[in-house]
Amino acid sequence: MAETELQTVPGWPPELVARLAAVWINTADQVVAVSATPGGLQSLAQQLQVPEDEARQLVKLANAALSPPARAAMAQPVTTDRGLGALGVLKPTKEEPQEPEQPNDTA
Repeated sequence: MAETELQTVPGWPPELVARLAAVWINTADQVVAVSATPGGLQSLAQQLQVPEDEARQLVKLANAALSPPARAAMAQPVTTDRGLGALGVLKPTKEEPQEPEQPNDTA
Protein backbone atom coordinates (compact mmCIF):
# COMPACT_ATOMS: atom_id res chain seq x y z
CA MET A 1 0.00 0.00 0.00
CA ALA A 2 1.53 3.32 -1.10
CA GLU A 3 1.65 6.08 1.46
CA THR A 4 0.39 9.60 0.74
CA GLU A 5 3.11 12.23 1.05
CA LEU A 6 1.94 15.01 3.36
CA GLN A 7 3.21 17.71 1.02
CA THR A 8 0.66 16.52 -1.58
CA VAL A 9 -2.34 16.87 0.75
CA PRO A 10 -4.49 19.89 -0.18
CA GLY A 11 -4.86 22.35 2.68
CA TRP A 12 -1.57 21.49 4.40
CA PRO A 13 0.64 24.62 4.47
CA PRO A 14 4.31 23.98 3.61
CA GLU A 15 5.49 25.37 6.97
CA LEU A 16 3.37 22.81 8.86
CA VAL A 17 4.58 20.00 6.61
CA ALA A 18 8.15 21.12 7.43
CA ARG A 19 7.47 21.11 11.19
CA LEU A 20 6.36 17.48 11.05
CA ALA A 21 9.17 16.52 8.69
CA ALA A 22 11.57 17.72 11.40
CA VAL A 23 10.26 14.86 13.59
CA TRP A 24 10.16 12.30 10.76
CA ILE A 25 6.43 12.50 10.07
CA ASN A 26 6.19 12.78 6.29
CA THR A 27 2.96 11.10 5.24
CA ALA A 28 -0.76 11.57 5.72
CA ASP A 29 -0.84 7.96 6.91
CA GLN A 30 1.54 8.80 9.76
CA VAL A 31 -0.50 11.88 10.75
CA VAL A 32 -3.71 9.86 10.91
CA ALA A 33 -2.00 7.05 12.83
CA VAL A 34 -0.45 9.42 15.39
CA SER A 35 -3.76 11.22 15.89
CA ALA A 36 -5.43 7.91 16.73
CA THR A 37 -3.13 7.24 19.68
CA PRO A 38 -3.91 8.42 23.22
CA GLY A 39 -2.79 12.04 23.40
CA GLY A 40 -1.80 11.95 19.73
CA LEU A 41 -3.94 14.87 18.59
CA GLN A 42 -2.60 17.01 21.41
CA SER A 43 0.97 16.03 20.49
CA LEU A 44 0.38 16.91 16.85
CA ALA A 45 -1.08 20.27 17.83
CA GLN A 46 1.96 21.03 19.99
CA GLN A 47 4.41 19.98 17.27
CA LEU A 48 2.53 22.00 14.66
CA GLN A 49 2.17 24.93 17.08
CA VAL A 50 -1.55 25.22 16.32
CA PRO A 51 -4.71 24.88 18.44
CA GLU A 52 -6.16 21.37 18.75
CA ASP A 53 -9.19 22.34 16.65
CA GLU A 54 -6.89 23.29 13.77
CA ALA A 55 -4.88 20.08 14.22
CA ARG A 56 -8.16 18.11 14.10
CA GLN A 57 -9.03 19.77 10.77
CA LEU A 58 -5.58 18.98 9.39
CA VAL A 59 -6.01 15.34 10.42
CA LYS A 60 -9.36 15.27 8.59
CA LEU A 61 -7.64 16.62 5.46
CA ALA A 62 -4.91 13.99 5.81
CA ASN A 63 -7.49 11.23 6.26
CA ALA A 64 -9.46 12.41 3.20
CA ALA A 65 -6.27 12.20 1.11
CA LEU A 66 -5.68 8.52 1.95
CA SER A 67 -6.49 5.80 -0.53
CA PRO A 68 -9.66 3.82 0.30
CA PRO A 69 -7.63 0.75 1.43
CA ALA A 70 -5.39 2.91 3.64
CA ARG A 71 -8.42 4.70 5.11
CA ALA A 72 -10.05 1.34 5.86
CA ALA A 73 -6.85 0.07 7.49
CA MET A 74 -6.59 3.18 9.67
CA ALA A 75 -10.20 2.73 10.81
CA GLN A 76 -9.43 -0.67 12.33
CA PRO A 77 -8.63 -0.68 16.05
CA VAL A 78 -5.23 -2.06 16.94
CA THR A 79 -4.07 -3.84 20.04
CA THR A 80 -1.19 -2.14 21.74
CA ASP A 81 -1.22 -4.36 24.83
CA ARG A 82 1.23 -7.05 23.85
CA GLY A 83 2.08 -8.17 27.35
CA LEU A 84 5.60 -9.22 28.19
CA GLY A 85 6.02 -11.79 25.43
CA ALA A 86 8.66 -14.36 26.38
CA LEU A 87 9.43 -12.44 29.56
CA GLY A 88 5.96 -13.27 30.84
CA VAL A 89 6.70 -17.01 30.84
CA LEU A 90 10.17 -16.98 32.37
CA LYS A 91 10.44 -18.53 35.81
CA PRO A 92 12.73 -17.00 38.38
CA THR A 93 15.86 -19.02 38.98
CA LYS A 94 16.94 -20.09 42.41
CA GLU A 95 20.16 -18.36 43.27
CA GLU A 96 22.93 -20.37 44.83
CA PRO A 97 23.75 -19.18 48.35
CA GLN A 98 27.07 -17.42 48.46
CA GLU A 99 29.59 -17.94 51.21
CA PRO A 100 30.31 -14.75 53.10
CA GLU A 101 33.80 -13.43 52.50
CA GLN A 102 36.18 -14.07 55.36
CA PRO A 103 38.53 -11.30 56.49
CA ASN A 104 42.14 -11.89 55.55
CA ASP A 105 44.08 -12.37 58.85
CA THR A 106 47.60 -12.34 57.48
CA ALA A 107 48.74 -9.41 59.57
